[in-house]
Amino acid sequence: MASSILVIGAGIAGLIAAHDLAAAGASVTVLEAAARPGGRAQTRREEGYAINQGPHALYLRGAFRQALDRIGVAYAGEPREIQRKALRSGKLHTLPSGAASLMTTSLFDIADKAGFVSVMAKLNEAGTPPGSFANWADAQRLRPRVRGALSALLRLSSYAHAEGEVPAAEAIAQIRLALGGTLYVNEGWQTLADGLLEKAEAAGAAIRTCAAAKALTRAASGWSVHLAAGETLHAAGVILACPPDAAAALIGAPGRFANLRTCRANTLDLALRRRPEGSHDFVLGIDRPLYASVHSATARLTPPGGVLAHFARYLAPDEAPGPEATEELESLADLTLPGWRDHVVRRQRLIAMPVVYALPTLAVPRPDVDVPGMPGVCLAGDWVGRDAMLSDTAAVSAQNAARSLLNYLG
Repeated sequence: MASSILVIGAGIAGLIAAHDLAAAGASVTVLEAAARPGGRAQTRREEGYAINQGPHALYLRGAFRQALDRIGVAYAGEPREIQRKALRSGKLHTLPSGAASLMTTSLFDIADKAGFVSVMAKLNEAGTPPGSFANWADAQRLRPRVRGALSALLRLSSYAHAEGEVPAAEAIAQIRLALGGTLYVNEGWQTLADGLLEKAEAAGAAIRTCAAAKALTRAASGWSVHLAAGETLHAAGVILACPPDAAAALIGAPGRFANLRTCRANTLDLALRRRPEGSHDFVLGIDRPLYASVHSATARLTPPGGVLAHFARYLAPDEAPGPEATEELESLADLTLPGWRDHVVRRQRLIAMPVVYALPTLAVPRPDVDVPGMPGVCLAGDWVGRDAMLSDTAAVSAQNAARSLLNYLG
């Protein structure tokens, strides 16, 4: 008889783990508290617009993309050349993305340009330097504008404002990953979640929504999961593919993962009827942790002629959003899409939205997939394991958790 396994959480990590377990012959049931699978990959679809929960990008060389290809989930974008701008001291400049744009940008003077070329070469050559990314970058003795651009690249690639905490080796690897290319996904990230759901079900996994788990206890033959509605399910193994606070509550250790370095962002997502005159496709803050991108410029996300744009302010791990959070993002929208207020179809504001439940940091390592003292219980998510960042961490930890559980169950 195939081993029975429960996966708690139907986000990206839970669905990947469920697919891999079911494909290996396990009897798998996924329990999702919400009415719809997908977690933070869910996409609102209104009036022909596909609105993600803030900006989402698929790294072309990342582990999540590799998992999608391995499992057979289809995805696409509409890549094309776009205008990229850098924002410094309230003024827009060309954001260097190649030799020509570097030569012509007003962001740097001649000495800055030479320094930028040099540090980009060092990024490609760096191995695994010790200490934080901030320490590594400071040691390069860069001119202020180049130093600011380097910080902006890390914020962009990691979605985090935490260069003093992230290890240099991991940060440099993440910047390289981002420079290898990204894709904004047609019809939004819900298509990726839906594709994973379809593949998991085709492999034999069962998905139950509106099934909130409230406790996990030992049973004679493995583990019991007690649902909020009163039902109890039994399994030989369990994967907790849920946020860290929920996982800690389930294993009976509230606060166990409370020291993880969660990163959040303030975001404003705008669906517009048409593109205003004088708009820009992409704006990256150099001296402020800001980001703006018209995702519909390179992905099919709107009705004909429509625009979908995302604006974000990266918050430091301990930073609370200020009272001006919305105004700051609207001002960024004014700069990126002047006159946008006349064309709004839908707007979505997410303040202090969790971007990643745990960064890899020097002081606080992320937990491993195996829960100590609880054989047959594993963790998965963007906060688990030592590999990668963001959705790539979710994918790697899901694969590792499934493999560990299969090995344990024999």
